[in-house]
Amino acid sequence: MLSNFRFILTRRNLYPKFGFMHIPKCGGTQLMTEIEAFLRPLQRVEGWDLSQTGEIIPDHSINLEIIQKWGRVGGIFASPDAIPASGDMIAGHFAYSTLRTRYPSIKIMTILREPRSRVLSHWFYLRDYADKVLDDYGNWGPYLAIAREPLGIFLSTPSIACLTDNVITRLLLWPHELIPNSGFIDESADPVLLTLALARLAELDFVDILENVAMRSRLFAWLHNTWGLTFWSKLERRLNGPPRRNSNEAKPPLFGEHRPMATELANGAAELLLTRSRLDSVLWRHIAQTLPNGEKFLAREQSYYDTTRNRYDELLLLPSI
Repeated sequence: MLSNFRFILTRRNLYPKFGFMHIPKCGGTQLMTEIEAFLRPLQRVEGWDLSQTGEIIPDHSINLEIIQKWGRVGGIFASPDAIPASGDMIAGHFAYSTLRTRYPSIKIMTILREPRSRVLSHWFYLRDYADKVLDDYGNWGPYLAIAREPLGIFLSTPSIACLTDNVITRLLLWPHELIPNSGFIDESADPVLLTLALARLAELDFVDILENVAMRSRLFAWLHNTWGLTFWSKLERRLNGPPRRNSNEAKPPLFGEHRPMATELANGAAELLLTRSRLDSVLWRHIAQTLPNGEKFLAREQSYYDTTRNRYDELLLLPSI
């Protein structure tokens, strides 16, 4: 009881509410921990909406350890109305429309990542999902298990296009008649979707790229200007130092064949990776060039991808842990 009282005493309702459109594998897991320690919201909501499950409505909620514990709620939410109205910090794999529909006055931020690197990272990450974890996702679990297949199959399976095909664009615009829930975006729709996605990016309250070393300082300046820093946040930092980041680094995948990246990217997979990233790459470049020294990021775009690909090549040569 005393610890519960202390928790409530040191937390606050946020106004306006804070929303993090967490694009998978863009550094969001670490950021959510740091942001929560800074804002100290009374209730944090995280999870997925159906923009990330294709045409499947999952028959299980995610068995998150945080469900209904210490001011946190998590799960797969089948509609905006299913998300708790009392949430102060809503941070998860939610489409823009979900956040805006549930909380009309919410402040929304997101972080982008060089899109080819993002797709490779997502493929690697899902290959670590054990059978028990997949079971927790119910009827959506077998679709996540497709990541255990070679990269070419992962990129060419229509039923998981929601995880592989221009995911930044999808989260910005879903639902949209030109974005199939269970299929790939037709290239004839590119001009319309790019126009809409660029306009939607302009509506966000904060956007940056993961590759920007100044991203965190820019982000926390924005948080401070919008919500301020409470006494309790300052005290925690003084007593415990900066919040410890969640470790979400890539490691040798537990499942799937370990093959060199040159093999994974052969037989058309490299071209598929470009296709699945074509819209998102335009959005990433657009944001990159708006930042200080933006030309530097554009010049290094290929090197960001090369670094990710080479890192995964090294990991695939190591045994699974």
